[in-house]
Amino acid sequence: MVALIGGIGYYVYSQNQNKQQNTASTSQNSQTKSSDTSSSSNSSAQTQPSVSYLTIKEWGVKVAQPTGNTISYQISKYDANTAQFVTSEQKTLGGACGTFPMARYTITRMTTGTKSSDTVLQNKLDAAAQSNQTVQIGNMTYYIVKDMSGGDCVGNGQINPQEAVYNNNLLAALKGLVAAN
Repeated sequence: MVALIGGIGYYVYSQNQNKQQNTASTSQNSQTKSSDTSSSSNSSAQTQPSVSYLTIKEWGVKVAQPTGNTISYQISKYDANTAQFVTSEQKTLGGACGTFPMARYTITRMTTGTKSSDTVLQNKLDAAAQSNQTVQIGNMTYYIVKDMSGGDCVGNGQINPQEAVYNNNLLAALKGLVAAN
């Protein structure tokens, strides 16, 4: 009887240890000093791969990192509600691709329902909303703004078809923005 109770106790203990290990999160620095990457997995880790996240700690949100691709961000030094995003895929193209000055996507966050006093910015936010490139989290709306004004990033006069694919991959990832809780 004592052996049976001891066996049951050990089984419950080991199951709780496995759950704690499977739900633990780890953090590490990404390519920019302002970004964190965390990984999490669930109890069915054998059937589903773990997901790595880029946490935008200044905003309390995160975005899933695409498999084999690392997203980095930089908060604007002029506006704490705007961040530029680039990927390791974009960097493989060379030239200015994948650098923050050539960032193809920025996110501007605003309290839901408010408008910018900057007409140019408001036009960009409206275009993002019309293109279904917004994410609402809590009382904030995150506008994913596309910027191709810099032209091609490799310097050959036209946007490389591979860059277009990589830009779309980044956009798809950014649309998955969620609360970091």
